Amino acid sequence: MAYTLDGFHSQNHLDAGLTLDNMDTIAQEWYTFASRDSEAILIGVFAWYGAPDTGGIGSMSFPQHVLDKHAAIGAAIFGGRSPTYQGYFDNINCQSVAGWAWDASQPNTPISVDIYDGVQKIATVRADQYRQDLVNAGIGNGRHGFTFTLPASLRNGHTHWVAIMYSGLSEQISISPRSLNCAPPPNYEGYVDVADCNSIIGWAADRNRLNNSITVGIYDNTTLIATVLASDFRGDVSNYLGDNGYHGFAIQTPPQFKNGLPHTLRVKFESSATELGASPRTITCAAGSSASIAWIQPAETSWGPPNTMTVAGYAQNGAGGVQLVWRDVTINGNSITWCQ
Repeated sequence: MAYTLDGFHSQNHLDAGLTLDNMDTIAQEWYTFASRDSEAILIGVFAWYGAPDTGGIGSMSFPQHVLDKHAAIGAAIFGGRSPTYQGYFDNINCQSVAGWAWDASQPNTPISVDIYDGVQKIATVRADQYRQDLVNAGIGNGRHGFTFTLPASLRNGHTHWVAIMYSGLSEQISISPRSLNCAPPPNYEGYVDVADCNSIIGWAADRNRLNNSITVGIYDNTTLIATVLASDFRGDVSNYLGDNGYHGFAIQTPPQFKNGLPHTLRVKFESSATELGASPRTITCAAGSSASIAWIQPAETSWGPPNTMTVAGYAQNGAGGVQLVWRDVTINGNSITWCQ
């Protein structure tokens, strides 16, 4: 059996997903396959010029890293060497995988690896990143590292087994596969119902963590002023989300906003940069004391006739003429009724 790697790239190969940029990976697979055939009588690499009359591209028009791969394979064949693979799966987390892989018969030429989620291949990655630790360990010129950003589909709360194999082969690098179980990214929803000189009121939740209270950050533009746990019961939010409804928050407006100057008040989910609905708000509050709610107690069942709510409470720090008001807020503030 004779094997020749001519590097010829015909346009009809595109349907197989091949590109000029990954022809070095294809060459490595060819080299491995041919080298393992005990009946091979000739293994050779040839360079061809471009042949536009056939709609193809000759090997001499390939990118430099592909030509380097062909030359390295030719040198290994001429030297009587066969592919000798080594590699290591260094790290896996919810964002990426990292490791190194090389063919010792081509110590200064990178190879590629295939990354699998179970039995499904999700990527082919060229192991060509420089790593000083590989140089120190005598792993060629050290340009055999790789990293790969994992797709979001692996962050779904289920266990995945991630395997890394030498490209085109069923052989895995050392300590592969490795397991991964990552919570899905937050799916935030919330709303700022009130943001004025007296109070900041709203609700916040993560749809991927229903029945769990989360925090919100109160900001004066970019400066964090307070962190508040959104754990007050909100019946309207419970009906809207279909969970326990413990996602409300209500605080007195911090004194940092009360100096007679306009402020951009922002409310963000947890430590993220994502803001609640109806945030930001611009407020301008006079310096000094202002009236605020000191105590308030709603009761849906204890007081009043059926299907009504009675609210009792009192205010403090007022300069006279302070009135307590309440409002019925339909979800996200689409309908507001003020009563006195």
